Amino acid sequence: MLRFVALLLPALAFGQEAKPPSEVENALTRYARAIPDSLLVRPYRNEFSVSLRFLGNSSVRFSGMGEIRTDFEDDDSTSLANRVYADGYVALDARGQSADGEAFSDGLTNTWSYDYADQITPEGDGIMFHAYAASPSDAVIEAETPQGVNPDLEYSRVLYQWGKPVSPRRKAWQLGLLAGWGLSDVNAKYNGSTTADLIVITDTYSLNGAPVPYDYDSDGEPIEGYTAPSSRIIEVVGDDGVTTTYVVDNTTLLGSRPVERTVETIADGAQIDGFWQMSGAYFTLRSGPWVRWEPFKNMSLKLSGGGTFTLIGLSMNYREKLVINDDIESPEIGEQSGTMTETFAGIYGSVDGEWSLNERTSLFASAYYEDFDEELSLEIDGRQAQAEVASGLGLRIGVTTRF
Repeated sequence: MLRFVALLLPALAFGQEAKPPSEVENALTRYARAIPDSLLVRPYRNEFSVSLRFLGNSSVRFSGMGEIRTDFEDDDSTSLANRVYADGYVALDARGQSADGEAFSDGLTNTWSYDYADQITPEGDGIMFHAYAASPSDAVIEAETPQGVNPDLEYSRVLYQWGKPVSPRRKAWQLGLLAGWGLSDVNAKYNGSTTADLIVITDTYSLNGAPVPYDYDSDGEPIEGYTAPSSRIIEVVGDDGVTTTYVVDNTTLLGSRPVERTVETIADGAQIDGFWQMSGAYFTLRSGPWVRWEPFKNMSLKLSGGGTFTLIGLSMNYREKLVINDDIESPEIGEQSGTMTETFAGIYGSVDGEWSLNERTSLFASAYYEDFDEELSLEIDGRQAQAEVASGLGLRIGVTTRF
């Protein structure tokens, strides 16, 4: 009987239908999924870094400064007009009509003013008035952007790791890809003085034989300069002891048109006080492969390299005035451009030293090199700014988290 049962069991087992391999595999998958994550040790595949970015200085060369004009450059000097100079003015005659009702047509004016004694001609027969302008010379101003500290972000993906295990989640060698984003700024400015070519326009007016007029102080003493029309108060004491006050018109008439005009250009003779600035920012995207080697526990070296794409936006502004002396200067002028944008490609490489605080977090310092050979230029009303955007060696310091 026992022998019969022993022969029957294998036959029954043989008669049952065998499970296909796919069902066995699905069962293993379901079993693996049923294991809590806390009991599994998986390598971290994603890394995200936040750091501060230190990059070298951008430099800017400003040129073409000092384009300061005056209305006298388009004046023919022969017409009757109100003319305002740096050291006085000559206006249209304001005497009205003569005794016979006719307008004065003697070519003179009673409305004018000069400021300084050195405006009197050497012969003493006229007054010289001056207007000043400036045109750009070869002067160049150089300015640099101070060392900038800006944010930098980077995402990495671990593709493969090999070598000796250094922890349950990682091995000594790792290979991956990264994509990063960095911001840098440009703020090169100069506040001071430069030179330009000075244009001096000198108009000489005739006194028509009259003596040189002067203004008088409160004590009746002559002082520098004169303004017409003018008058003096005279007090006369009569025989009866009564004082009579008279207002006497002592206006000196001046020719209403210049008798001579000269234009002189003095190379680098103009002092231009001003402020010049180029500002903006550029965003750099980088992408490429990387490899990490961890020769010692918690200490690793990471090498990466690849290409970059940079978007830059810049603007330029300035303020200028022509300074002749402490008393004479032109009104301040200033303009600002719109933003100019450019894009260009380049390459980069970096070496990172990393120190792991734990499985998820590490600190790092990175020496990197970016190369995009690009010189940008902006121009406003003849003023040019040529910028060499900072590239080359830089430094990043930050923290990396893994997940």
